[in-house]
Amino acid sequence: MWEYLGGSIPRAQRYVRERDKVSNLKEYLDRQAFLAESEIIDLRRYLEDDEQEIFEKVGEEITRNGYYVLSKKKDDKLNDNKLNKVIEFFSEKEILFFAPPGRKVTGNSRIYEKGMERLIKS
Repeated sequence: MWEYLGGSIPRAQRYVRERDKVSNLKEYLDRQAFLAESEIIDLRRYLEDDEQEIFEKVGEEITRNGYYVLSKKKDDKLNDNKLNKVIEFFSEKEILFFAPPGRKVTGNSRIYEKGMERLIKS
């Protein structure tokens, strides 16, 4: 449960309320990851192609390291304005979380990180 939901008490409580509607915990967690992935896919359609690629690069870094750090120097690999736009867009939708002090970007919750993992693997 921790691997999919992290420390999200509301999501754990939701499972407790809905556990009689699913056959097992794995089925429930896979469904939640699928829903997170679907939400990300749906939101990506509002981005331009190059912005979608930026999101994929940020998502890959988050799934690999647990976070993405915005460089204080101009990032040669990604257009800074578009990168900021993508992070702001997904932060407003509560898919990503940006922590200004460390300039770190993470999934807003563990289930969104699982959704990004599923998206990258496909």
